Amino acid sequence: MRARTTLALVGAFVAATAALAPAANAGDTTVTFTLTGGSLSLTAPSSAALTTSGAISVTGSSATGTLGSTEVKDERGTALHSVTVTMSSGAFSRTGGGTSIAATNVTGYSGLATATGTAVAVPTATGQALSGAGSTVLTLNSVLGAGGATYNPTVGVTIPAGTQAGDYSATVTQTVA
Repeated sequence: MRARTTLALVGAFVAATAALAPAANAGDTTVTFTLTGGSLSLTAPSSAALTTSGAISVTGSSATGTLGSTEVKDERGTALHSVTVTMSSGAFSRTGGGTSIAATNVTGYSGLATATGTAVAVPTATGQALSGAGSTVLTLNSVLGAGGATYNPTVGVTIPAGTQAGDYSATVTQTVA
């Protein structure tokens, strides 16, 4: 009987001690925020002048030059992906009319590209055809969150034999997707 009384007293003591012990206080707070992604953009110079490699000749010549500093930014904040820059050109038309130089004579490439943010810039080789839908001149691989690149693209025009002297112009378009 003594064992039962001792056991009962121990049980009562444990219950009383638990009732008198301060309760553990804890509070959980769920914290949230919204991270808004930006845009995919490309900034290019509004005009550029090419340099001819000699005078017009019966065998033809060429004109080449850089367009100036160009920047592509992907600030959409998306998961790992790639971005491509495509360059295209229309025909070069002579100011005042006359002959034009077909877009099939126009080539371009990105030149060296410096990656910014989280991206790996992969420039293209020279001689990418710019007629029609154009060609990819720069790829950004492994873009994560925000990334981009700066580069100075080069455009070349093969001038056919018999082309009239004069000023020529065309629109060169760079598109990022």
